Amino acid sequence: MGLTGDVIFAAAAMMVAFGLVLRGQPIKAAGWLGIALSNIIFVGVDALVGRTLVMAASSGTSEAGFVAAKSFSDALFISGTFAFGAGALLLFGPALIPSGTFSSRAISFLGIAVGLVGVGAALICLFGVDAGQLLGLAIAAGSAIFLIVGMRAAKDALA
Repeated sequence: MGLTGDVIFAAAAMMVAFGLVLRGQPIKAAGWLGIALSNIIFVGVDALVGRTLVMAASSGTSEAGFVAAKSFSDALFISGTFAFGAGALLLFGPALIPSGTFSSRAISFLGIAVGLVGVGAALICLFGVDAGQLLGLAIAAGSAIFLIVGMRAAKDALA
């Protein structure tokens, strides 16, 4: 989806967060704001990858510009994944405490697992370890989980 999808997802996450604040659920709201922040950061990642890195690599004049842009893109990706993971932990953590349906608790468990992978991979990267595969896994799996969450919310709204 790229830039457009990131902007739409960030706006939607902020709207959900504000609705949760009005209903007195600040922890879940903070989780959605973490997800929104992640998507805002990923606007920068997508812009760098889609435009700046391509231009820097194809210019052929200097490797330094490409390396700088790539390093900045990596730092943004790590930051975005950390925000995504922390948001998922805040969002799905409270859902495990109250009793709920098996499917909602299973989705919450998966959301927490994705959050732990995202936060863990981002922290590992701070020590210089290449955890790019884990970062990508956290974002991909998180996207699938949020697709399920969105489909369930749409189904509940129609009921």
